[in-house]
Amino acid sequence: MTPVTPTLIQTRIARLGKGLLAIQEFEAAIREHAGWPVVSGPPGLPSPIIKVVSRLLRVCALALEHLLRFLPIRPRTSYLSIGYVAPHYLIYKTFPYFCLPARSRIIWMYDAWEDQLGPIETAMRTHRINVAFISSKQAAHHLDRCGIPNFRAYWLPEAVTITNYFSKPINERHIEVLQMGRRWDQYHDAIEEFCRRTNLVYLYEGQPGANIFASYQEYLEGLASSKISICVPSAITHPARSGKISTMTWRYLQSMAAKCLVLGRLPDEMHELFDYMPIIEIDMNDPFGQLANLLENYGSYLSLIERNYRYVHEHHQWVNRIEAMKRCLGEFENGQG
Repeated sequence: MTPVTPTLIQTRIARLGKGLLAIQEFEAAIREHAGWPVVSGPPGLPSPIIKVVSRLLRVCALALEHLLRFLPIRPRTSYLSIGYVAPHYLIYKTFPYFCLPARSRIIWMYDAWEDQLGPIETAMRTHRINVAFISSKQAAHHLDRCGIPNFRAYWLPEAVTITNYFSKPINERHIEVLQMGRRWDQYHDAIEEFCRRTNLVYLYEGQPGANIFASYQEYLEGLASSKISICVPSAITHPARSGKISTMTWRYLQSMAAKCLVLGRLPDEMHELFDYMPIIEIDMNDPFGQLANLLENYGSYLSLIERNYRYVHEHHQWVNRIEAMKRCLGEFENGQG
């Protein structure tokens, strides 16, 4: 059986945010390194319109697929979609490719939290997904055991393209503490007054969903200008949504790529992704003292910062994920043969 050479459906849904930036970075790596064909999905539309159009497309697609199934044509093309499996736009963003008979339908997705595993499973069945690459190990194992016909789920963590990031010398890093995205309120409340009293520059999300930086370039500048990056898993910040799923998110690797010292909590799966302890665990018994000590002795952590940078460069770039994806697709095809 010939190897799978999926056709990437390039995302055109223009929605600012962490998710879209990760999708764009992964898709750019696929275009540069995988050598796979690329087609463009539909352009972006406001979410309410996408919901209506997607439902109409899905009804038509199911009818069309049943009709085409009787033709004596063996589908030869596999299609790959990068991004979150949201029922209201998956079929739109992949139109018309996921609506047609295909050798296989493949996705990579992030944010597969425990409270969404049921709807995600339903989406896999409805859209007849054959291979799902999931950024969370726990979610991938759950979906792989659901008994979905002609389906496999594989763990494929988030990653970075390290050349997209840059760093600054210590004396040019004017932000002492940066807490991007989801905020751990318990720790934030513990250090905010201390940072204000000691004139430390501490940047954080003021309101849920509010952007600290006005653009992606400003965000990269902010990372490069930060000494300490606070990173904690969603299982801590949003336990009702995440449940027991503790996964490595993009922020950990971005922070390491920009040579920040990562202070936080280590997600369970990062014990497998790193063969050493890559972060400093937050000490909630003495948050003031720990933060002051880290900043006062920052130079003693430069070896850890450099080690993290090298390890991400070698093991956690999107090009590494592409190679893992190729191996998994070969395994899936051999299993079908």
